[in-house]
Amino acid sequence: MSQKAVGSRLVWIDANRFYAACGVVMIHCSTDTAGGPFSKYEIADRLGPALLRSLATISSSELFLLFSLFLIALKVDKRPLSYSSVIRLQIERLIVPLIVWSVFYAFFKLMKASAFGYEQSVINQLQQWNSWVEYLLLGSAQYHLHFLPTMFFLVLLYPAMRAAIRYPALILVALPMIYTMNWIHVWLWGHIADPDTRDYLVRAVKILGYTSYGIAAFALYGIWERGLSREDCRSLFWFLLTLALLAYLAKVAYVAESVLAGKWLVNQGASFFAHLLLPIIIFSMFLMGQYKEWSWRYSRLAKLTYGVYLIHPAWIDIFDVTLKGFTSDQRPLWIVLAKYTLVLPLAFASVYLISKSKATAWIVGIGPIPFLSRFISGRPSTHEKDVTIQ
Repeated sequence: MSQKAVGSRLVWIDANRFYAACGVVMIHCSTDTAGGPFSKYEIADRLGPALLRSLATISSSELFLLFSLFLIALKVDKRPLSYSSVIRLQIERLIVPLIVWSVFYAFFKLMKASAFGYEQSVINQLQQWNSWVEYLLLGSAQYHLHFLPTMFFLVLLYPAMRAAIRYPALILVALPMIYTMNWIHVWLWGHIADPDTRDYLVRAVKILGYTSYGIAAFALYGIWERGLSREDCRSLFWFLLTLALLAYLAKVAYVAESVLAGKWLVNQGASFFAHLLLPIIIFSMFLMGQYKEWSWRYSRLAKLTYGVYLIHPAWIDIFDVTLKGFTSDQRPLWIVLAKYTLVLPLAFASVYLISKSKATAWIVGIGPIPFLSRFISGRPSTHEKDVTIQ
C-alpha cells in the first residue's frame, strides 16, 4: 500500500468527497423553508442553525470543484487525452445529467410551491422560454444545480490550468483572482440594471474567477505527484489547520451579524475571502492526510456522493411539505437536526438504489449512459471506476 493510494483509489479524496457531501446537505438543511436564517424566531433560536451552517459551509460546492478538477489534472497528466476527448466525456458526465435534473426539478418544485403558496410564480417561469435557457446555462432550476454548468465551463478552460502542475507556485494567484472577481461582481451589481443580463455576466466572471480553483487543484496535484514525506505532511497539516481556524473565525463573525439582522447579509471583506479560500485549505489538509489509514468504506460511500449532491434537495422539499404546520412550535435547531437526520441517509439510500440498475445509474453519476456513450465519445464508454470527476 503506497502513501498515495489504497489499490487504485485515492482514499483521502474519497474521504474528502464524503464529508463534503455531508456538509452540503447540512447547508441546505440549516435554513427555514424560504432559505432564510429563521427570521421569525428569536435571536437565541437562530444561533444554533446558523453555527451549524457556518461549519457546513466549509464543505461548499467550491470544494466539489477542487477535488473534481484535481482528478481532471490526474486524468490529463497520466494519459494522452485530446481536448475534444476530455470535453466529450464532460458532456456525458455533466451536461446530460444537467438536462435531466433541470427538467425534474423544474416540475418537482411545484409540490413545495403549491404547499407554500407560490405555485403561480413557478408556473409562470415554466411558461417562459428564457427560464429554460437559464435552467440549462446557469443551472437555476434548483439552487444546487449551478455546479454542473459551472464545472463544465471550467473544464473547457483546463489548458490554462496545466502550467500549475509544473509550477505549483501559481497557486498564489488564487487570492488576487478571487479579489478581482469580487470587485467586478460588485461593479456589475451596481451598474447593470437588467437582472437577466446581470445574472449571465456575473456567472461568466465567476467562471473566470473560479479558474483559480482549477489552478489551485492542478498545483496541488503537481505537489502530490512529486511526493511529500510523512513529516512534511504532518507539519503542513498543522500550518493549514491554523489558517483554517483563522478563516473560520471570520465566517463566525459574518454569521453573528446575519443572526442579529435576521437575514443573510452580503458576504464581504475578510469573511468573503475566508469563505472562498477555505475550500483550498481544507482540500490541502486532506492531501496532507494521504498517509492516514483511511477506512475503505469512504471509497464505497464516495461513489454515491455526486448523486447525493443532486438528489438531496428533493428530500428536503418532501420534508418541508410533509411537516408543514407541525414545525411552527419547534425550535429551529431541532427542526434542522431532524431534517438532516432524515435527509442525509435517505439521499444516500435512494442514490444506492438508483445505482443498482444500469438503466438509471448514470442519472446519479455512476456508469455510462446506455446507448449514448458511443455517440458522445465515438467509442464504447470506458469510465474509470476510480478516476472520475464527481
